[in-house]
Amino acid sequence: MRRAMAAATVGVKTAPRFRGGGRTGVAAVLMADPSVVRELVERCETLRRRMASGGSAETARQLEDATYTLCVITGTRHLDAALDLARRQLRRTPVRQPMRR
Repeated sequence: MRRAMAAATVGVKTAPRFRGGGRTGVAAVLMADPSVVRELVERCETLRRRMASGGSAETARQLEDATYTLCVITGTRHLDAALDLARRQLRRTPVRQPMRR
């Protein structure tokens, strides 16, 4: 899991951290690689559809795993919130074109 998270992060952005009423420093915010986020969103949506049409115990386990990972990446606790945040993040992220040789 640690390797997957390390591979999924592409950089560190800094954001102001507030404590009490004043600014006390900066907090690091890891941003996941958009391709990983896109893949997880698609996986969660697919697995949800399978579960809605009578998915197996294996499908439920896969959905639980994908949900956990997406929630960790987005900093949320529920799949709906994670999907919403991930989709917003993907809309703000420009699509990278593959390098030509």
